[in-house]
Parts: sequence; structure tokens; C-alpha cells
Amino acid sequence: MVGCRQIIQGEVGRLYPALVGCHAAFHYHRARFSNFSDIVHVWPVCCEKVTKFQEHADEEMRKLQTADEITVDLMGLHLLMKNLVPSLPKIFNTPSSRKQWIGVLCDFRPVVERIFGFFKENEQGHDFSPRCTQAILTARYLWTRATVLKLFIEDVCTDYSEVERCIILWAVSSEKYFNSTFFQ
Repeated sequence: MVGCRQIIQGEVGRLYPALVGCHAAFHYHRARFSNFSDIVHVWPVCCEKVTKFQEHADEEMRKLQTADEITVDLMGLHLLMKNLVPSLPKIFNTPSSRKQWIGVLCDFRPVVERIFGFFKENEQGHDFSPRCTQAILTARYLWTRATVLKLFIEDVCTDYSEVERCIILWAVSSEKYFNSTFFQ
């Protein structure tokens, strides 16, 4: 890259090197941009949420705001996972709301698993920063919680019962418990 820059600067000026640099950077980070594109495909408000996230991120995820590496896919993944968090106990009280939540989870599943596969597959080939590794662990934790809740709803709850136990299960499955059980 440096050799190309030295050759090009003398001939064309600044525009051509900038174009080549943008193309090379995009090519190098193509998989990360593709991950983010997949998230936007299943959750169209992602771009808006990422912009707000960059302004008002919590302390843990503020580490993803860096100029050192591309982390937009992890920001999108984190926000996608946060979108699955049941916000109101009433959301699970009717069969239709449970079915809708499970439908959203199933829509997100191929994208989430492909992104997890990308990071798992490239652990040896890429040198991901500790901030990326921690963001992936957090996203896996949230995904595991959501999947456990989905299985609980599908296999334990009847169609006509209130599902207060789902919210209790969500609350009981604390980060400390899930991280120590599944990820260490």
C-alpha cells in the first residue's frame, strides 16, 4: 500500500491515491461491511440506531467507538441483540405477542449466526482487538439468553397461559451466570 502511494502521488496528485486508498480499505474490510449490511437488511432502523448509539453509548460499548478499526458491524450486532431484550412483561402475556417475538428472533437468526461464524472462523486469521472480542462475547451472551427464552416459550408455555415465568427466567439469567457457564 505504501509503495503504491509513492508511485501514484507523483503522477496524478491527491485524488487518485484517495480513490485507491478507499478501494483498498473497503476491500480489506469487506466482510465487516457485509456483516453490517446483513444487519441492516433484517433490521432497517439499524443505521439510525447506530448513529444514536455513537452519541449515547453505555460505558461498556463506548469502547467500540474507535478510529483504530472497523467496529460498525459489532455496534449493529450489539444493538440488534439489545432490540431482542423483552422490555415489558406484557409482551409475553398473549400468544400473538410471543409468536411475534419468536418470529423476530427467527428473522435475526441467520444473520447473527453468520456474524458469529465470521468471528469464530477468523480468530486464527485476524488479530481482533480485545474490544472486539469482548463485544462478541457480550453479543453471544445476549443471543444465548434470547435463545433459551425462545426454547422455554416454545416447549414449556401453553398457548393460553400467561408467561410471567419468561420475564423471571430473563431476569434470573444474569450476565454473571451465563458468562461463567457458557463462555469460560
